[in-house]
Amino acid sequence: MLAANRDQLVASLQAGAQDLRWKELDSVMARYTGMIGVASLAAGFAFSAMVELDMPSSDEYADASSAQWHWIYAFYMFITVSLVSSLYVVSFSATAIAAGSRLALQGDDRSTTRAVAVLLQNFRSVFIGSFVSMLAIIGAAMCIVWIKLEDYYLEAISGGMFVVGGIFIVYSLHRLRAKLAIRSEEMVTGAVNVGSGGKMVDLTQVALAGRQDDRASMLDARGVHNV
Repeated sequence: MLAANRDQLVASLQAGAQDLRWKELDSVMARYTGMIGVASLAAGFAFSAMVELDMPSSDEYADASSAQWHWIYAFYMFITVSLVSSLYVVSFSATAIAAGSRLALQGDDRSTTRAVAVLLQNFRSVFIGSFVSMLAIIGAAMCIVWIKLEDYYLEAISGGMFVVGGIFIVYSLHRLRAKLAIRSEEMVTGAVNVGSGGKMVDLTQVALAGRQDDRASMLDARGVHNV
């Protein structure tokens, strides 16, 4: 009965530690899921803008100024960068969620820990891809305005508004990220480690020692013998 209770205690500790790891994994996957939604919208806007932009007709080709053609070329460059970056975020995030879930569920005892580590390490590239896509959309929108407008002063005013708006967005995101940042010493993870003999032991990897009567060693140390 004691052996069964002890095995049950160890199993409960391991199950609790694994639950914490799964909660951490769910939190990381929620980040990827959020990025998929944002990047999907950006990809839709980029593709729609690429299709809907009216190119000058053959009759208007000669009348189009060289500056206008430069803005048209710049628009397609910006919109291509935005579309490719958004598709990268969507495809990478979807693959990361699917493969990470499979690894954590069907892998070995440490698969959940490895899945969390891999997803956290690669999330930075997804965030950068989303950020680049946003900046490229702002650049493409500015090019569209300069293509459509024919007034130099209106172009200058709208360009200044785009620049100020882009700087404000970047600054706001940087400030928000700095305020919500967690220092390394404050980071709480799903790892459950306890000190034992000067070493840290992971509860998910804990194993039972050989069963022996501890009372005998304690009595011998005190010089007490059974009669």
